[in-house]
Amino acid sequence: MPRWARGWPEALKARAARYALQRWLGPFLEEPLRLEQLGLDLRGGTGTLRELRLRAAAVDELLAGAGAPLELREGGVGAVTVTVPWAALGTEPVRLRLSHLRLVLRPRQPGPPGPGSPPAGGSQQGRDPPPEPPPLEGLEALALTIDTVLRRLHVLLEDAELRVELPPQPGGGPGGALELHLPRAEYEDAGGAPGGGPPAVLHKGLRLQDLRLLWQELPPAWAQVPVSPLVLGGLLPGPSELCLRLKQNEALPGPAVELEGKVGALHLLLPPPLLGTLRGLLGALDPPG
Repeated sequence: MPRWARGWPEALKARAARYALQRWLGPFLEEPLRLEQLGLDLRGGTGTLRELRLRAAAVDELLAGAGAPLELREGGVGAVTVTVPWAALGTEPVRLRLSHLRLVLRPRQPGPPGPGSPPAGGSQQGRDPPPEPPPLEGLEALALTIDTVLRRLHVLLEDAELRVELPPQPGGGPGGALELHLPRAEYEDAGGAPGGGPPAVLHKGLRLQDLRLLWQELPPAWAQVPVSPLVLGGLLPGPSELCLRLKQNEALPGPAVELEGKVGALHLLLPPPLLGTLRGLLGALDPPG
């Protein structure tokens, strides 16, 4: 725990952490953070946020700026836990654990947002955000500390769902949806120089466990038929691993990028309706012209 935060009462620590996290995460959340959503143990280096609803329009601005072909429709996180190794910052990673993450996306529509697109600002449209209390002494230092320690992360993702929807076509063709279910995924950045400077080589690893691909046919609105249940379309049982090595110094020998993957097995079930959904999604993600 930082020295300047020692001796603060627990209520003040919680308020300080809420202020810093609201400054960092606030633009991407539907509602301002509440103290009851925050569990904090600064001495142990652990903090937890619960029941977060993402502001789709704000997150989608980042996706659009990065040129992502998908737009976010809605999203939420059940819990986020951050563990900071105060005694070993710079040598040990900050650990980030996310559980019950759910994102719903669709191919980005060209031109201005359509009538179904979420309004800018989500549920806060037309209302000014509640004013933040004036910062207390030390809060800016705490905010800068959080910005620093979050630059190096070990991420554990548990019980995640990623859904990509292709709406029914105007010509009457059915749409479809693909869902990725991830019981467990880990991302680790093994790079980093001992003195905290930029490393010569970045080592990044991604490990997945029991990835499942499900699909669903979406009938046109005029059809007035119930939506079919999700059907299994693919399975990656057991652990799978992807390792990436990025050279930062051109003077070093070897290729600039090295990629290595390990997959135990891959099972695909591709009935014609699923192939049609895949073809429609690929066409929407890479439209002609």
